[in-house]
Amino acid sequence: MPYWKNKSPQEIFDALKNQTVDLVFTAHPTQAIRRSLLQKHARIRNCLSQLTAKDITLDEKQELNEALQREDFFYF
Repeated sequence: MPYWKNKSPQEIFDALKNQTVDLVFTAHPTQAIRRSLLQKHARIRNCLSQLTAKDITLDEKQELNEALQREDFFYF
């Protein structure tokens, strides 16, 4: 039985008049995953960009290669 069925028009009006609405934004799971993938892509892009620099040392190259290996390239 609906709440309003046994209520007067004034009671319904008063109940509606006192209602509040709060907007709540939540991330859809695909959006949350997408953000983490974007961050991962940025880290990979940064490593690859640094690897192509002409003035990179062998130690820096090794560190960047290790950083790339630490990134998980499989997202599925």
